[in-house]
Amino acid sequence: MQSDGQNCKVNTFVLAAVINELPDKCLFGVDRPFGDLRLSIDTILRFAKIPAIADAVFW
Repeated sequence: MQSDGQNCKVNTFVLAAVINELPDKCLFGVDRPFGDLRLSIDTILRFAKIPAIADAVFW
């Protein structure tokens, strides 16, 4: 069984791979009230290789 730290690494790896390879196919959303909007935005901005990729995911 994976620890939370290992699971987080896998989730962010998949996120980074998908947004950088298929940014126009990604739909940004947050599972409110349980999701954290600021954390979700910061994660996309951190893992996008260039700002244009983050823009494509957000819009």
